Amino acid sequence: MPVIFCILLAAIISALLAFAEPMLDGMFSVVFDVAGQIPGVDWQLIVRGISDVIYQAAVYLMIIKFLVKMFNTYVLWSDGEDADPIQMVTNFAKAAVVAFSFPYIYRYFIGIAQGMINAIFSNITYATGTDLNNFFEGAVSSLGIGPLVVGIVFLVEIIIMYFSFMKRGIELEMMILGVPLACTGLLDNDKGIFKSYMNQMVKILITVMFQLIIMKVGLAIGLSAGIFDGTAMNMLWGIAGMFLSLNVPHIMSEWMIASGGGGGGMSKIYTISMVGRAVKGLIR
Repeated sequence: MPVIFCILLAAIISALLAFAEPMLDGMFSVVFDVAGQIPGVDWQLIVRGISDVIYQAAVYLMIIKFLVKMFNTYVLWSDGEDADPIQMVTNFAKAAVVAFSFPYIYRYFIGIAQGMINAIFSNITYATGTDLNNFFEGAVSSLGIGPLVVGIVFLVEIIIMYFSFMKRGIELEMMILGVPLACTGLLDNDKGIFKSYMNQMVKILITVMFQLIIMKVGLAIGLSAGIFDGTAMNMLWGIAGMFLSLNVPHIMSEWMIASGGGGGGMSKIYTISMVGRAVKGLIR
C-alpha cells in the first residue's frame, strides 16, 4: 500500500513539475523581460508613454544643470570642480548619448546574461545526470522517499521565488524608466547618481543569477537522492541548497541589494538617505 501511494504521489508531483521546470528556466525573464511576461497587454505602448515624458524631463534637467554649472564656474567663480569647459561639454554629450542608447545597450547586456544562465543550467544538468523529465522513474525506483520530498519542497519554493521575482521585475522596470534622469549625474566628473544607479542594477542582476544557480544546483542534487545507493544525504543537501536560494538577497544585503522583507528602522533610514542623495544628484 505505501508503495502504491508513493507511485501515485510521484505521478501527481511529476505532472506538476512539468509546469514548474519551465517556470525555473524562464525565471530570469520574469525579472529582466517584464514586457514578455504580460500577455494581452501592450506593455511597450505603456512604457513608451511614460518614457517619453521622462526623456523630456531628463533633457530639460541636463540643459539646466549644464547651464547652472557653467554659470557657477565662469560667472560666479564658485564651482571649481568641473572648471575645464571641454570636459563639461564632453560630460554633457556623454549624458545625452547614454540616456538615448541605454535601451539598446540594456537588451544586449541582458541577452549575454541570459545565455550564461542557459549554459550554466545545461552544465548543471549534464554534470549531475539528473533531470525533471525522469523524475517519475527516479521516485519509483527509490520508493519515492528522496525525490518526492525534494519535488514537494521545490514546488513550494518555486512559487515563492516566482512571486518574489515578479516584484523585483517591476522594481527593475521602474529603474530602467528612470535611467534618463540618472544620466544627469554624468555631467559631474564623479558620475554623481549615475554610478550608484548602475551599480544597483548590476547588483540586482548578480543576485538573481546567484538565486537561480543555487536553486538549480540544489534541485539537481536533491533529485539524485536514493535510499538504497548511499545517496540519501543528497536529499538534505538539495533541500538546503534550495532554501539557501531564497535567502540569497538577505545574505548579500550588505554588498548587494537589500532583502525584500524586514530591515526595520535601519532600512528606512537607508532608503531615506538614498532618496536624498538621488534628489541632490539631479539638481546639483
